[in-house]
Amino acid sequence: MRTEHRQWLRDTGLLGSEEAARNYALQGAEPLVARMYPQVPYECLLLAADAMGLAVFIDDYCSRSAHPERTRALIDAFITLTHGELTHGKLDEESFSGGPLRRGWLDVWDRTAHAMSRSWQEQALRSWHDLFRAWAEEAEARAADNPPRLDAFFGLRRRGIGVRPFLDIAESGSGMELPAHVRNHPCVQELVVLCTDLCIFVNDAHSLERELAAGEQNNLVMVLVRAHDWPVPRALDELRRMFDRSCRRLLRLATEGIADLSLSLRLSGDEAAQLAQYVDLIQSFVRGNYDWSLESARYQERGYAKTPRALYLDVLDARWPRPACRSDPSTMGTRADTPRRSSPLWYILWHP
Repeated sequence: MRTEHRQWLRDTGLLGSEEAARNYALQGAEPLVARMYPQVPYECLLLAADAMGLAVFIDDYCSRSAHPERTRALIDAFITLTHGELTHGKLDEESFSGGPLRRGWLDVWDRTAHAMSRSWQEQALRSWHDLFRAWAEEAEARAADNPPRLDAFFGLRRRGIGVRPFLDIAESGSGMELPAHVRNHPCVQELVVLCTDLCIFVNDAHSLERELAAGEQNNLVMVLVRAHDWPVPRALDELRRMFDRSCRRLLRLATEGIADLSLSLRLSGDEAAQLAQYVDLIQSFVRGNYDWSLESARYQERGYAKTPRALYLDVLDARWPRPACRSDPSTMGTRADTPRRSSPLWYILWHP
């Protein structure tokens, strides 16, 4: 899969040199996808890797640009490009002309949405647009030296971390489409929010040293430090408690809440099976992100992770199984590497 994914990056023009390839490899996008999507078909895994690669390049551009007005112009062009046009069917060849980011985005969207209903496409497209806008807003805040306040942090960060678009990819690539009344039910939406928050907590704990070294202030640990005048260890303890509460809530909803929802909505057998599959995708997303963060070179490069991990991140309880991953997450196998079913629940519990 790595070979095909890197070829896609070169074909779109996103990866143009060996140095760029080496720098891209440090981001760990391919192992992350392998961890988060252990049960999807191979073509979906490829799509997720390509979308992750595209996100790496766009986010990097937005993060490094010294001109937020240019970032905003890029994001506005992306949104204008796909405002309504992509919900009307297959794109023609002319649509794929233009720069590397444009070509990559149109290809990712077309492969994500082509088999889905119009209403699903519109909702998924809003999630992508929310992600793009969040990156532009974060760039503007950095340029203005305006660090986020605690009361405003989650509203922007939940959009900017990009969980919803990648859950959409898992849904469409798995050959299912939740009925709108199920997808938009408060219980299902809370599961998505919890998945998003858990990814934020893990990301911000592991990336703390790296982001402090880079002068990045959009990190929940530092937001808590500023909001409460806490030392960093105290803020990390609070982050751990937030993770624990959210994880326990997700596990309750994934069992009791979803069972009650299936009964209350009188879901058919097929609908209930799709809902269970979607919940399994959410849990794999959380667990995969956690496991990847423990081993990613992204957080180990240049000494950023010298602070002992035990200060703020404990290992998973060994009594509970890790997800069934593809045989070699560093290479992501081949087309013959078929998806494997995950365990029914992946318990991610912090030690008390």
